[in-house]
Amino acid sequence: MFFSKIWLVLVTFAGVLALGALLVATRPAEYFLKQNFRADGMLLDMAQVSFDAELSRESRQMLDRLGSIRLDKRIVEAAETQKDTEKLTPVLQDFAKRLNVMEVIVTDPAGAVLANSAKGRATVANFTPFKEAVQGYHSDNTMVLDNHLLQVFAVPILSKDYKRVAGALVVLRKFDTEFLAGIQDALGHGKTKDFDVEVAIFMNNKLVYTTHKHDVWGQVPAYYEKVAADIRNPEKGFAPSTTLVDKKQEYQVILGQLRGEVTNPLVEGDPNPAPAAADKDKKDDAKKDDAKKDGAKKDSAKKAGSGVTDDTGVYYALAWKLPPPLGSFAFMDKHIPQSELMKGFPWTMLVLAGVGIFILGMLIVIFEGDMPLRRLIKHTKEVASGDMLLINDQAFHGRFSSLARAINEALEKTAERQGGPSLHDKSIGDILGGPAPSGGGAGLSLKDGGPPPPPVTGKPLTYPKVKNVDLPGQKVPAVLPDKPIMSSAPPLPSSAPPPLPGRPSNPAIPTVSGSESAPASTSLAADKPADAGDKKSSGNIILPPGPSDDPTEYYNYILTKFKEMKMQLEGSLEGFTDEEFVKKLAQSTADVRAKMKCERVILTVYEREKKAGLKAAPYRGQ
Repeated sequence: MFFSKIWLVLVTFAGVLALGALLVATRPAEYFLKQNFRADGMLLDMAQVSFDAELSRESRQMLDRLGSIRLDKRIVEAAETQKDTEKLTPVLQDFAKRLNVMEVIVTDPAGAVLANSAKGRATVANFTPFKEAVQGYHSDNTMVLDNHLLQVFAVPILSKDYKRVAGALVVLRKFDTEFLAGIQDALGHGKTKDFDVEVAIFMNNKLVYTTHKHDVWGQVPAYYEKVAADIRNPEKGFAPSTTLVDKKQEYQVILGQLRGEVTNPLVEGDPNPAPAAADKDKKDDAKKDDAKKDGAKKDSAKKAGSGVTDDTGVYYALAWKLPPPLGSFAFMDKHIPQSELMKGFPWTMLVLAGVGIFILGMLIVIFEGDMPLRRLIKHTKEVASGDMLLINDQAFHGRFSSLARAINEALEKTAERQGGPSLHDKSIGDILGGPAPSGGGAGLSLKDGGPPPPPVTGKPLTYPKVKNVDLPGQKVPAVLPDKPIMSSAPPLPSSAPPPLPGRPSNPAIPTVSGSESAPASTSLAADKPADAGDKKSSGNIILPPGPSDDPTEYYNYILTKFKEMKMQLEGSLEGFTDEEFVKKLAQSTADVRAKMKCERVILTVYEREKKAGLKAAPYRGQ
């Protein structure tokens, strides 16, 4: 038993050693995988450059559109005459809807608002883009206004004779999630899985807008404080990409500067413009205090040599969620070329380890299985031939020792059932039924391996006297009964067994028990199946339509269910339109049919994160 455990430990140790060697051999693959991902960090740098370029393209496109809108006769006439400007409000509201912006404003050369698509703004005189527009420039900028991060565009409105600037056309567009998602799609990172880049905007060093809520965004403000000098330095404008870890998940992150006066220290202007104050003295005092603070900031920045004059905490961040470390399964990742997958793999060590485990296994099979079994079979034959009385179980170990003891116990119990003394008290002649062996002693004729029995006089074996029992050498003829057994058996039933309760004997005819008082017409009507031609509904549930069916009824049913759940969970239907929802239902149905190759698609309304959700799946029903 002891040696069996030792062999088990050795085999386990060898297996663990072989597995460890395999894991160590694949570690270079994981290392190469990480290096490959770090190289992909260069792609994140390119994404940052593309983000800046996309912002510039969006700004140029907006300025080109405003350059065409400013030539509208109604706008030019309102700017020149400054009369009946309230008639221009619907026109500006239409332009704002088409441009998807927050406000479209027409001003006079002094900055007073003549007409606005929205209400509540009286002047834009302190907007830097407006100041440049009245000088004849097309200008765009980024600024913080009313605790919102805005893009400001301004173009001059020329008089009819093109000799003077009659006013300015100013547009305000808010940075929001929809705007960032549009830029993300333009960069090609909206729906890809291999290179999933998310965008976020920070203001006052706090997250305000993002395309996806990563947990790593919470670490970005602390990282910004370390690299703010590089981001706000006009010679750089961004920080190199770095790796941030959150809950064992790695993210490649890069920060960059937004265009405009809130982050560009070279642009002069108020980063947080406000309406003109009524009290001029208070405004002058505030300017003096701000000038002192700005002077202190500029002095400290000049000493540091970073070129930073102020810090409003406005910047953007790009984050890429890196794949998790795969360990020994790194070879499954497609980023690793096949030529580099097993580079430097220790094949010699693997072959030697395999041969060693094979030899060790063969030795275990031979010494712990084959050889003990052969010795046990040999000793059993010697006991059967009379050369040995019992098997010496001490010569074996493990399960073979247990087998030897079991054989000895079986022999002893057999002898006891025959009514004689134990095998230890009998000679070989007693057991075999012959005379005792001749010689000086019975033990001289036995081989080593068992205790010699005491000398006993031989006597023949006796059998119990029992009637109608075959004895050795006796044959008893078989006697058949006088009559066949079947004659005394009870007769078989002549009719079929009664039907089971609750089930009719004939499936085609319904059976009604006597205790039921309902008429047959009622029960038949209840059991009557639905009309075979009705493919639209099953009871109170409307079945999904087929490709050739009219889906209007089914879509209205899903629409009603979705609106009920939305009202129950969210309390309102704000921003929800029936037409758009039905279009989404039709699109989802078509996508599932094309992908799953099915005719019917079932739409299910369910609760998802305390909001109404919808999912589509193939309908497999009949």
